[in-house]
Amino acid sequence: MGNYAKRMFDAVHAYRHNMGTLAAVLGISLLVDSMNIGVMLLLAQAMNPSGAAWEMGMLVPLVLLPIPCR
Repeated sequence: MGNYAKRMFDAVHAYRHNMGTLAAVLGISLLVDSMNIGVMLLLAQAMNPSGAAWEMGMLVPLVLLPIPCR
């Protein structure tokens, strides 16, 4: 995870003077994550009406994290 974290930090550092771009990227990311959570909750509700727990909304982003391959 060290190299992946370094690449993310370097990307944010490269855009440090473009705060508007960073804010837009953060907003888009939050919107997409919210949509992913909503879709996963709707799918869980459709498959098992008593099984869609809103606590799943906390776990969905963790499941969707990119895992760097070695």
